[in-house]
Amino acid sequence: MEKIGKIFTALFAVFIVFSIAGKASASELTQKQKESYYNEYVSIIEETNSKYDKDLKIAPIQEFTQEDWKSPEEFKKIVTDMASQEWVPVPKGNDITPFASSVGTKRVTKYLSGVSVEITVTGSFYTVLSGDRQVFGNIQSITSKADKGTWTQLSYSPKLLDLNRTYSIDIGGNFVYNKVTDSTNIHVEFFCTPTGAIN
Repeated sequence: MEKIGKIFTALFAVFIVFSIAGKASASELTQKQKESYYNEYVSIIEETNSKYDKDLKIAPIQEFTQEDWKSPEEFKKIVTDMASQEWVPVPKGNDITPFASSVGTKRVTKYLSGVSVEITVTGSFYTVLSGDRQVFGNIQSITSKADKGTWTQLSYSPKLLDLNRTYSIDIGGNFVYNKVTDSTNIHVEFFCTPTGAIN
């Protein structure tokens, strides 16, 4: 019985050791390890910019919080996705604009290391009667925000198409994710229905 107790104690000790080791993460790095990781991050940014002709920027090491520290492999995956993936429109779901409203929303998304990031664009428009239907008059405002990371809208360039029934809009801004900044553009199109609803 004593032998079984010793075996149990030994197994329990091994379990505890592996449990503690399993919980160690990049957020528990020493300062020296963080500096080593950061140097790898800088190299990854430089290589990625060169490969994809981008201008990604990394924040200073002192701005990194615990959740920002990733393994170099995961950091590289995030940065590669930021550089190589385009923002793509999200199919309309249940966010259809109410009847006769002059406000519409559009969403674009991309995946960064398997994580879906969305930017929602809200457009407020004046519509006018043209013949027997409503068409776009002009824009009151265009605003946008991201559900993850930080998106700062800097500019937008609208173009009217399809006899003023469609607004094609390019939006420029800075997207920051995991302390990496990407100066990028997103594209959305708003449609004015005959009754003035915005889709």
